[in-house]
Amino acid sequence: MKTFYDLLDTDRQIHFTVELDSMFATLPPYVTLKVNGQVLHDGPLTSKVRIQGSFDNTAHLTATITLSGKQYKKDSTSAVKLKSFIVDGFEIKDHMVHQSTYRHDSADGHSGVTDHVGWNGTWCFDAGMPFYHFKHKVQNRGWLIHPE
Repeated sequence: MKTFYDLLDTDRQIHFTVELDSMFATLPPYVTLKVNGQVLHDGPLTSKVRIQGSFDNTAHLTATITLSGKQYKKDSTSAVKLKSFIVDGFEIKDHMVHQSTYRHDSADGHSGVTDHVGWNGTWCFDAGMPFYHFKHKVQNRGWLIHPE
């Protein structure tokens, strides 16, 4: 029998759901999705996919979407789009997109904010802090006191 002291009042794992959408005419994009270093998808993405997972509640949330092997002359439309990223019931896709970087092989220096990965390269997001701190910050909830 568990005593009161054995019960946790918070879950040590934070659950998330990622939704990616594939766009192509003839060749599906080859996509690698990683969340906190864990590979959740690695291969051709032929349709919309919804992937679930979890990470430790003290971990800094990181996500990467890598598009590779795109053959621009055979299918210039081949791409992947981040449709949704829900963490603990909270949609953070827009917050992620505005804090992301996208390094790719395009000669045009497209460096704007995007959720559309259409060139061979890697889209990266790093919250830089534990998720609940990040959520507190993006919701503009005020200061957090960090004990010394």
